[in-house]
Amino acid sequence: MKNKVIAEYEDKRWYRVVKSLYVFFFGLFLLIANTALYYSFDFGSFVITNVVIVFSMGAVEGLFWYIVRGKWGYPKNEEVNKEV
Repeated sequence: MKNKVIAEYEDKRWYRVVKSLYVFFFGLFLLIANTALYYSFDFGSFVITNVVIVFSMGAVEGLFWYIVRGKWGYPKNEEVNKEV
């Protein structure tokens, strides 16, 4: 079952472009960082670097949703219960 809030944005071209750029840069950052760590492999620095990248990109995603919707983080399905 798709998220109703996200389904509204998937029809918009700007959202698909931003989503594609996000995935591209996420993969690029992981590739560059892990390539740089390949020759001097240390498990601790490998884990720390990847955790920093994952949390940083999560913060970027949260900031994106804050700018777009005014609420921090990935949107959840919201049921509209209007009681008068």
